[in-house]
Amino acid sequence: MYKTQGCFVQDWREGLKLGAVRDGDRLLVSIEAPPDWKGRLHFDYARHRRALNFRKNYVRLNEWPEWFTDDEDRLYRIVDAAGHGEVRLGSDLKDGMAVSAPRRWTVVAMSAR
Repeated sequence: MYKTQGCFVQDWREGLKLGAVRDGDRLLVSIEAPPDWKGRLHFDYARHRRALNFRKNYVRLNEWPEWFTDDEDRLYRIVDAAGHGEVRLGSDLKDGMAVSAPRRWTVVAMSAR
């Protein structure tokens, strides 16, 4: 999950490549796949808060790390390599957005809670 920063795709297929890296407060995401592939890209969410009811992600033994977690109540700007952007709610990113490959995006949080 480190190499995808917690992102994952639904409808995985052989030959599909997903990678993500943080650049400051931005997340850079890349998908490469056969040209006819379509699926859903999901972003990680703050499991420590939603599932365990902790205020922060305490380091603990056998932890399942959280990398880039979206806040379900925040707005995020998603810009593709061609410069086309859209705004999505964090809960939409958690639930997954329809994508096709090859694609590259930059994801940036827009507003505080």
